[in-house]
Amino acid sequence: DRAGRPDRRPERVGQFLDEMEMRMWEQAPEAPAVVGYALFQVFTGDHVPLIERLRRVTDRMEKMPKYVRDSRAKLTRPAKGWVEGELETITRLPSYFDFLKQQGRINLPPREFDRMCRAIEGVQNEMEEYANWIIIDVLPQCRPDHAPGREMFARLLEARDLGASPEQLLAFGWRQFKWYESTLKRIAHKIKPGAHLDEIRQMIRAARPGTFPEALNFARETVKRAK
Repeated sequence: DRAGRPDRRPERVGQFLDEMEMRMWEQAPEAPAVVGYALFQVFTGDHVPLIERLRRVTDRMEKMPKYVRDSRAKLTRPAKGWVEGELETITRLPSYFDFLKQQGRINLPPREFDRMCRAIEGVQNEMEEYANWIIIDVLPQCRPDHAPGREMFARLLEARDLGASPEQLLAFGWRQFKWYESTLKRIAHKIKPGAHLDEIRQMIRAARPGTFPEALNFARETVKRAK
């Protein structure tokens, strides 16, 4: 902190372990999450008017393609679980870019809106190249195991002030798993006595809407019936 004392808050200590000892940037592609958070942080800072925030978002986006390209060099020990998780993050970014574009269309002058659109296109193109790189070059080389090991996990639990050992947490997890499993079996029996869980899952999947318009119509009809 400013007085020169280390910040001992659990979230800060845990972050320090993530970054400095587990070296997460070597295991997980950080660019997708960083891009999303960096834009969200600027856009939601309501201490300045919206139009100024949108201008700052554009400024930041114009610098992002270089960051995304440069961040590849850090991923030297990719772990499959982390990499697949960030691929999922990439799929959520386009909808957020569309939201920002909508806000720019409403609130920015035409010239500034055009500049924002060019910046968004630049980031989207770079993220598409990044996703291709992850899928083609990184995933085949991933380590299957991304577990930190018992000693490091115990330190993380202590740093985050969770008040549990790895063994206690594992026991809690198994209790939860067994509770959910028994609950699912009870529900399955109510739906179709004697049926296996997999059969019930297949029934549910077959009954759900297959497309977004079908899902929208289903929601509308459900609201009408509720009224």
